[in-house]
Amino acid sequence: MATGAAAKFIPPGGYNQLLKVDGVKGKRIGIVREPFFNFTNNHALAHTFEKHLQALRQQGAVLVDNEMLKEFGQDIFLAAEATNGIGETELNALRNLSRLTREGYVKLMKKYKLDALVTGGSSVAAVLTIGGFPAISVPAAYDKGVPIGICFSGLKGSELKLIEIDYGFEQATLIRNPPYIFALRMYN
Repeated sequence: MATGAAAKFIPPGGYNQLLKVDGVKGKRIGIVREPFFNFTNNHALAHTFEKHLQALRQQGAVLVDNEMLKEFGQDIFLAAEATNGIGETELNALRNLSRLTREGYVKLMKKYKLDALVTGGSSVAAVLTIGGFPAISVPAAYDKGVPIGICFSGLKGSELKLIEIDYGFEQATLIRNPPYIFALRMYN
């Protein structure tokens, strides 16, 4: 039943039309560096992500760098994340985070006329989830065979634009390795 109800959100013509090699061209993408692009212990990874940001620029994306995290309540998120349990302080932080994420994230996106924000890894997922914002993470690097993601997020209703951006990024960097699937043969 839920799948049938969700069908109304599929764009006319399906999703394939969003798979554009130039999906990042002309898109305004904000870069949230701290703490999401903080690879102080891994210079190779830091260099890889900088190359990816350069690839986005080369594909025609307009990158807006060094946004103020406090504008969308990130300071409260970091304080809550640093705790080891849920007490009154943490519950208050979560309440404030929810409000600030909703208000601040929208304000940030609109103020800078951003189509998406880009972050390294998946630590931003909690902030986005609390605010109810869409995000897509795609492989940006591999560490010992394990993918490390780059995350593009946007305002509610921007899922189609995020698909274009992600696909454009994937095509520009060609990082993604399709999983190896063993073929199983059934014998009678």
